[in-house]
Amino acid sequence: MIDRKRWMACLTGVAACSLIVTAAAQSQQSKDKPATGQAPGAPALSEDMSKAMAAMEAYAALNEFHGYMKQWEGDWEIKSTWWMSPGAPPTENKLTSSAKLINGGRQIVEKVKGELTMGDGTPPQPFEGTAIVGYDNFKKKYYSHWIDNMMSGCMTEWGTAASGGKVFTFEGENYCPMNGKICKTKSVATVVDANTRKFEMWGPDLAGNTYKVAEMIYTRKK
Repeated sequence: MIDRKRWMACLTGVAACSLIVTAAAQSQQSKDKPATGQAPGAPALSEDMSKAMAAMEAYAALNEFHGYMKQWEGDWEIKSTWWMSPGAPPTENKLTSSAKLINGGRQIVEKVKGELTMGDGTPPQPFEGTAIVGYDNFKKKYYSHWIDNMMSGCMTEWGTAASGGKVFTFEGENYCPMNGKICKTKSVATVVDANTRKFEMWGPDLAGNTYKVAEMIYTRKK
């Protein structure tokens, strides 16, 4: 005859062992579970690597400052006014612009085309330029890179937004071929309303003194 007390004790022991094994397996699965963003079956990341991955995600994250750039998207007509030197009569030109967000909204690319009259009696010259603007989460600043067919280099400025993303002020130090020096530059981009923008630029004269070089009024194409 089976000893009931021994049978119950044995059964209880087996159940306890089963619980211990199950708990250990679940604990191991938790340790082996891939970190967020890892593919299933990938080895677990070290603590340092997990922190590094989190930092990369934060650096790439979109925020309100990226969202402000959406106001610049679209196709625009530009009335540009240039001053070749302080006090010189203004020269007016008409240009067009097309701006589009790229890389998930992290940067915006603007392409400008048209003809420029230099104000010296020479015929209008074909003009084209490209701007790339984005917001750097580490520096907490906007960056602006400008290239065009009138220079071989790149004009770079860093800036901030104010007035709820309606006014953007950029500053930099760039080479001026007219005086052969590295000079301070400044640009201010203002969102007047949903269909109007203004862009102003300051740069050096031949003596290196800063003055207002250009003003551009953007009107959204209908």
